Amino acid sequence: MLSLKDNDQFAQIIETAVNKARKTAGKDIDINYIFPEDKYCFLLSPKIAELLGGKDLEMERPAYAEGRIRHTFFILKQKGKSQSYLLDPSYLQFVNEEDRKGLPDILLYPITTKSKMTRILLNHKIHKKDHKIWLSKIF
Repeated sequence: MLSLKDNDQFAQIIETAVNKARKTAGKDIDINYIFPEDKYCFLLSPKIAELLGGKDLEMERPAYAEGRIRHTFFILKQKGKSQSYLLDPSYLQFVNEEDRKGLPDILLYPITTKSKMTRILLNHKIHKKDHKIWLSKIF
């Protein structure tokens, strides 16, 4: 489960779409056993985009590629609002298996400053060497 203290309704819309996409993306994948080489995000993201379409959201889907690492995620903004959000329903593939316990399965946070985003990534046990996947596309 995920939560945005100031915007729980928005978080619920996102969580519902992500969970539905996971069930209908064509593969029954346990998110606790995904890894970068699985390219799970590329399977999931078109379905999420389809489900979130028409929900009064502006949506970007940046893609990161370097060497064997390929990853895509979302930058969302509610129409008429200035706050953008990072949505990554498959970030756990960049977290060591033993560190995944207790972490939310969906990364959804307001985008503010680079230092705050770095702290969020560290708090979610994402190794510092992988931060460029998100930070290079957001800032």
